[in-house]
Amino acid sequence: MTPPRPLSLALALALAAGLAAGCVAVPPPLGEADAADTAGDGGADDEGVDGVSDAVAPGSAIAGLSCGRQHCCARDERGAVSCWGDQRHAQLGAGVHGVAAPARAVTGLASVASGAFHACGLDADGRLVCWGYNEHYQSHFPINAAVEAPRLYDDDGGPVPADAPVTRVFGGAGFSMCGATGAAGLACWGAVLDGQVVDFDGMVGNIARSEPVAVAALDGVAIVDACTGQAHACAVTSGGAVLCWGRDDQGQLGLGDLGVRAAPTVLGALAGVDARAVACGLRFTCVAGVDRGTAAPALRCFGENADGQSGATPSAAEATPVVLDDALGGREVRALALGDAHACALLGPGEGEGAASLWCWGAEDAGQLGPGAPGARFRPGRVPLDFTPTAVAAGQRATCAAAGAEVWCWGSDVWGQLGTGTYGLSRNPTPRRIALPE
Repeated sequence: MTPPRPLSLALALALAAGLAAGCVAVPPPLGEADAADTAGDGGADDEGVDGVSDAVAPGSAIAGLSCGRQHCCARDERGAVSCWGDQRHAQLGAGVHGVAAPARAVTGLASVASGAFHACGLDADGRLVCWGYNEHYQSHFPINAAVEAPRLYDDDGGPVPADAPVTRVFGGAGFSMCGATGAAGLACWGAVLDGQVVDFDGMVGNIARSEPVAVAALDGVAIVDACTGQAHACAVTSGGAVLCWGRDDQGQLGLGDLGVRAAPTVLGALAGVDARAVACGLRFTCVAGVDRGTAAPALRCFGENADGQSGATPSAAEATPVVLDDALGGREVRALALGDAHACALLGPGEGEGAASLWCWGAEDAGQLGPGAPGARFRPGRVPLDFTPTAVAAGQRATCAAAGAEVWCWGSDVWGQLGTGTYGLSRNPTPRRIALPE
């Protein structure tokens, strides 16, 4: 067997950053709730945040959905972003603290992505707008304090970096973000947490950056999707290869052993999969794509498995990818969303079916698998919904799905993740419709 091939250290830095760095890439990959995001079309004379368009059509369809640890944000097709849940670090952009009901954070954004306790988006010109927790500069400003309201980072009026517009931005459960700067470029900012081995410059240790740091090793290497977990990261290339690096104490790198990789390493076990999307949970990872031999939809998961979140009978860890293809029933994986210890996949219609469906597995202690789940399960199970889901996002112990202009959430409501505006119950398996502002 050919041993895994490590890439350059600089590529490792590209998407690095603890429990949820965001990363972006082109073209829009399968599996991102914001994959279909397009620029808002508000007029230039009606402005919100520092030049971000303010024109919004009420009831617009949801085009992007993302969750941090205990908050979520939804972007509609006209560019209006509303957030709800935990507001202790200003991550809702609403100017209040504690727990908050859904509130309009900003308008005129082309995309939005959440980090652990912060969020960033892009306007139509590729300029970054960020808000929330900023101890590690993950909200993109060189101040060691929360960014209370969405602020435009315009770098003297141009996109970041100035020579190439940011085309997508990904968030996650941690303290950094990354942005694609073209078909084969990436820049990152925020914290590099202990366990991912290297910082953006290839030096061992922790560091925080407010300025996006370009990843030279990505020149000519097109990345179509990426994600980060608590202390690991993975990326998918345009050729369908998967590379992972960082901490591997639970097998979350999928390399068949437990250890640490200082640089992105190709997953040889996934050579037979033309990967299209990757998602990271706290300490586990899932990859979706197409089997290169049969052309059938493919789904593989690996890493921590105490609640069956990696798709196998509960165990300490699954260091080798678990094959879940048969659970798909031939359905295409349209989106993946991973929480701390549960996972969900938005699937296209199966044979004889006329609509998409949502399937979830893993921990069920807060009701995050939805109604009717018998408890934690290690195989994907259909979530019985009264609506057809079009997007999915997962928080620490909660799940949200979009349907048209509506968002529904279930699971833990301890920090108002279900849009109640109060400290709610810790277990709520029944979907609750989020009352988004008009």
